[in-house]
Amino acid sequence: MLPILLDLLDTNSASELRPLTGLLRNLARHSTNKDHIAKNTVNILVTKLPSDGLQKTPCSEVVVNICGALNHLVTCSSLAARDVSYFNGLPKLIGIKTSHDNSSGGLKAARAASTVLCNMFQYSKLHRDYKLKGFAACRLFLQ
Repeated sequence: MLPILLDLLDTNSASELRPLTGLLRNLARHSTNKDHIAKNTVNILVTKLPSDGLQKTPCSEVVVNICGALNHLVTCSSLAARDVSYFNGLPKLIGIKTSHDNSSGGLKAARAASTVLCNMFQYSKLHRDYKLKGFAACRLFLQ
């Protein structure tokens, strides 16, 4: 079922992405094997993230769902946190967190990205990887 859902994410239609990302968020939350889900989904979810909070596609509800799915995976799996970093998710999450409009959707997306970053920072064994990617300052993760 998971490969089919991931194939369906290859669209730019907000009306299709919103329920799909919501389903993936719930699947990530209630899955018993988060490492397996992380291995298969993190790359695709990170590629769907905008580079900052000012981009209009995907819509803020989709960004919140993607960040929610990533957060559920990151809280239980250091593999997911490592993969988010490996697939260049850090600059996207920091961009969403720091540059956004003041709409309610933009603020929700910024808060969701901030939560993912905060939970990623909890894995001290990954701090070296973050530093190698140029994200050494903990203020980027925790503010």
